[in-house]
Amino acid sequence: MNSINMRFVSLLTALLIVGFSYGQEEKMYQGYAVHEDIVKPSKMAQYEAVAKEFTEVMNKYKGEVADLTYLCAMTDNMRYMFVWPIDKMADLDKNPIGEVREKMGAEKFDDMMSRMDECYDSHSNYTISLDKEMSYMPEGISQTQEGMNYREYHYYYTSPSMVQKLAKKGKAIKDHHQKVNSDSRYRVYRSGFGTAESFFMVAISAKDAAHMAEMQQANMSKLGPDYQKLLNDALKYTTRYEKYTGWIREDLSVTAVQPTKKK
Repeated sequence: MNSINMRFVSLLTALLIVGFSYGQEEKMYQGYAVHEDIVKPSKMAQYEAVAKEFTEVMNKYKGEVADLTYLCAMTDNMRYMFVWPIDKMADLDKNPIGEVREKMGAEKFDDMMSRMDECYDSHSNYTISLDKEMSYMPEGISQTQEGMNYREYHYYYTSPSMVQKLAKKGKAIKDHHQKVNSDSRYRVYRSGFGTAESFFMVAISAKDAAHMAEMQQANMSKLGPDYQKLLNDALKYTTRYEKYTGWIREDLSVTAVQPTKKK
């Protein structure tokens, strides 16, 4: 990741133009900004080393810098996603990592970023939104669950003309989970600004791959044949489907703290 000052200028400008805002739908959606690095296999070890160095720096200064928080997730095809919440337009103007650069020293910080930039040929910035009406977590919606850092990510791509139809089918699937008191738990994210295609992404948590398979197998009888019909109806409005597995990387994430005020 390069300096946030440089990396996000175009993103922030474009978002200001289109008026990225949740307005009255704020209770239905939670916005997130995402920075994604697609790491070269030959550079995996180097990227991991620099990412851990970067995380140490962030944790060192998070008590002095407001809004310095993000969650890191990685997939088995070497995508690293750094995700942080955005509740309103003003959040996109904040630059906590830029503040860290100033505190650490520009030369040292930029050297660290240069070593990280050697590890990938492709990276991107985009937004997604958590759709609370389509997500099924009866106990309360949360991105993380204790001891459940394994992930399945199911991407259902669609066309702009079919987005609302697919969303309606997704809501029907969620209603079915509620009706049968399903043991499954999942979150649904909508694509946002900066994504090349429209999609709905379903994120499912488990302890590991074996636990994921066990949970899904145990829940199928409860969901019954009606679930498969609902899923087939949804697939009519899906242009393609992709599935990824991976992990939440707590060791590369930064949790928020209240910064200490200078006296």
